[in-house]
Amino acid sequence: MASSFLIFVYGSLKRSCQHHSELQQARYDGRAQLQGYRLVSYREGYPAIEPAPASIVHGETYWVSKGLLTRLDQFEEVPQLYSRTLLPLDDSRKAFAWVLPTEEQGQWPALQSSIWQARFFPS
Repeated sequence: MASSFLIFVYGSLKRSCQHHSELQQARYDGRAQLQGYRLVSYREGYPAIEPAPASIVHGETYWVSKGLLTRLDQFEEVPQLYSRTLLPLDDSRKAFAWVLPTEEQGQWPALQSSIWQARFFPS
């Protein structure tokens, strides 16, 4: 990829999850952890993350093109549902992730797990 961006995914975009096909043109980088954030159940059970000290979210990282990054923003309904933010991963790299908008933070129930599982997604 000529111009690549590292992204962190934690929900339905992960491998073997419902919307992973959105990442067909991405290059898998590996597993990653995001410190200081937690998973919440957002609108109709969608996964989201929000800042939370002493919390962690497990996910995956991918390299994507500028065009795919723009398409993912559309898929994630930025800025209506999520905000794309550059966040530090536990390995000192930074990756873009889709987080709850500031005005939505603290309003949704936290998930007990730091790993989002497809079973949490409503059928």
